[in-house]
Amino acid sequence: MNWKYFLTAVFSIFSLSTFAKSVEIYSAPNIPAIQFATGDLRKALKKQGMVCQLFPLGKLHGKKGDVQIIIGLAKNEDVKQGTKSVGINTPQFSSPESYSIQLSHNDNQPSVWAIGSDAAGAMYAGLSLAETFAQEGIEGIKEEDCRPHLEKRGPKINVPLDARTPAYADCGDAAQQNMGVMWEMELWKAHLDQMARYRYNAITMWNAHPFPSMVKVPEYPDVALEDVMIADIDWMEWFPKNAGFGGSKGVTEDILENLKVIKKMTMEDKIRHWQEVMRYAHDQGIEFHIITWNIFTWGTNGKYGITHNVDNEITIDYLRKSVKSLFETYPLLAGIGVTAGEHMPSLTPREKEQWLWKTYGLGVMDAKQAFPGRKIRLIHRYWMSKIPDMEFETPYVIVSLER
Repeated sequence: MNWKYFLTAVFSIFSLSTFAKSVEIYSAPNIPAIQFATGDLRKALKKQGMVCQLFPLGKLHGKKGDVQIIIGLAKNEDVKQGTKSVGINTPQFSSPESYSIQLSHNDNQPSVWAIGSDAAGAMYAGLSLAETFAQEGIEGIKEEDCRPHLEKRGPKINVPLDARTPAYADCGDAAQQNMGVMWEMELWKAHLDQMARYRYNAITMWNAHPFPSMVKVPEYPDVALEDVMIADIDWMEWFPKNAGFGGSKGVTEDILENLKVIKKMTMEDKIRHWQEVMRYAHDQGIEFHIITWNIFTWGTNGKYGITHNVDNEITIDYLRKSVKSLFETYPLLAGIGVTAGEHMPSLTPREKEQWLWKTYGLGVMDAKQAFPGRKIRLIHRYWMSKIPDMEFETPYVIVSLER
């Protein structure tokens, strides 16, 4: 290490811990991910008794407090000029979501530079500072360079949208009570905030057949479901008769005859809800994916002749159109995933793949044709299939090896 640089860093840390009373935070006000991290950073500093002031990056060369914290992108001109003025190098990044934390001390002004390769990287840098302040105080700040070890990181969540469109055999009071919660934006904000803090950047939302609760397909408009409903039945009585069976009894006549509205919503309301959820996730650096099991057509109630039958050409067309409509309706949806086999007990792996390609695969290709510049990820769960058949029948697919 260059000794001059080393001594400067040590002195900067000493200055931070000894003299800091007021902190000026400079960040990009128009980047939500950075502002989210700035919020956490401000809260952590206040708990340490610091007086905080927020400024846009354009004010970086203005009035100086005891300590400056700068959160920004490596490509930002204010960041470039600022690092140059204090004699440190603007970092060069080779991968997304990377960041560098550097310390400087110039003209009796200690500064902490949290610089990201992109918005997510800058957010992670700011969150790292906030965590250090909360746990160790300002004296715990050290220089570091970080980049992701895993490209995609996130949870699998079974999302019960409605008793008519369950996640996967939502046979119990817990799932029924959660159905209303899935339509509350505050829940999703809190959940996505925590995901960002834990550096997750992808979420997979699993539902057996989400389309009737999420999209209005132009060719099959009557399938779209109004309102949110649960089943008001004795689940202790229902469970031993219907649980299991590969999810094939997830929506029974008992359920359909005992529906209760718990939330009044039009399909337009539902679409706005999920658009807002995906926008919020996008602003936190989180990609949103929807993954299904197959073959399920819950919620269609046989309209237009739609059934669970693998040979039903109407069902194949309906699902293909539904996939395309899903991407048309949700511009920020990053991808869709499939599972082969929960409700295809008599089919060979090759036959399952042929069906999946004619429905989900061609639906994605239709969406790609409609939006040529859009990146769409098609994820294929390994369960109940074989990789050679996936590769042969379903090209351009990312295979999940989950069992």
